Amino acid sequence: MWIVFVIGSLKNDCAIWANSNECTKNPTFMWAECSEECTRIGATRKSYNHRCPRTKNEGILKPFELNTRFENILEEFSELQPEMVSKEPPIIVFDSFTSHQEADAFIGYGQGKYKRSTGLEMKSDGSYSSVETTIRTSSNTRCQDQACLGNKYVKNVTNRVSLVTKVPENHFEYAQLLHYHACERENSKNCSFYKRHHDFIPQDTNKNQGVRIYTCFIYLNDVEEGGFTVFDSGISVQPKKGRAVLWPSVLNEFPHRQDSRTHHEAKPVLKGEKYAANFWVHQYDFKNAHLRGCTM
Repeated sequence: MWIVFVIGSLKNDCAIWANSNECTKNPTFMWAECSEECTRIGATRKSYNHRCPRTKNEGILKPFELNTRFENILEEFSELQPEMVSKEPPIIVFDSFTSHQEADAFIGYGQGKYKRSTGLEMKSDGSYSSVETTIRTSSNTRCQDQACLGNKYVKNVTNRVSLVTKVPENHFEYAQLLHYHACERENSKNCSFYKRHHDFIPQDTNKNQGVRIYTCFIYLNDVEEGGFTVFDSGISVQPKKGRAVLWPSVLNEFPHRQDSRTHHEAKPVLKGEKYAANFWVHQYDFKNAHLRGCTM
């Protein structure tokens, strides 16, 4: 998810810092220069904490576990044809993560439901709303009703993501289904893409669900040309039906902090179209927090 900051220059910085707990960590500076944002965002957070209390614990992913988990995947799930394409940060490509029937189940559910993808815009009180952005022009929908969640093929894939990541399914956001249409050239105005971004949302640190720790991105069809997933390191993954990519949003030693090395982008599709399913995995229980209205 991309975050757009739309306030003024210093106010922009103040809002970012306040949302990153700097009003507590660095009170002398913040209350002198950013008192308005500290007050406003502090009130929003106090209201949230009253409405959505959370029991403090370490989270599902402990310090220094991440790298070991990725290394173990190579041995434990050889039938999925995993390849560690990067060790630092760890990124695994599975050449056979889903069957064709499983991929088709997601595509079939999404037909007729796609809408323009959005990002998050920070408001003056530190809360967020969804807005259309210029860096993200794909379409998406969510696998969130029983017609999708109850499908046996969807259940199989969701369970597989859980087994591979060693994280219970209730820590997953509802799978995001994506569609990218084609354009003639990469810089055409009507291209469908998601420019460089990161899946980590800093403000989730203070929310019931905690931060996103993993992304499991599954390609649901073959793409004739374009549509690659490209990381800052230069690693580029070609869409292929049944293929998946798993990467962390957090650091091995600090699993609540962003790993900036996993910025990535979805390149435009130049021929054909691209369908995908995206699983975002959190430190804490996402689904029950969502049911209580505590994820935003």
